[in-house]
Amino acid sequence: MENINKVSSSAEKDETGENPVHLLNRLFPGQVLYLLVKSEGSPHSPEFVIEASVPAPYSLSATGSGRRKKEAKAEASRALLEKIRQADNDAIENEDNLASKGNIDP
Repeated sequence: MENINKVSSSAEKDETGENPVHLLNRLFPGQVLYLLVKSEGSPHSPEFVIEASVPAPYSLSATGSGRRKKEAKAEASRALLEKIRQADNDAIENEDNLASKGNIDP
């Protein structure tokens, strides 16, 4: 799996200059599901909410909002990448804790 720790808080691009939608789709080819959750506001000032999700082993989802669908999708992807990064960090920390207690091989 590629390094997802490079994702920044920018909705449009990560620190490598890649759009979070592209990064998420590269990490999970053909597995990312995007769902338009809400569309509200006037035609001149809409607000879109999109949910991005990935299947097991992560089984995570995140939402993003924006004045354009593209912005909302990028924000949802960025938030989901952050959740995945946190889940990976938590898994590593749990393995380290178990190894230090002698429960698993390091």
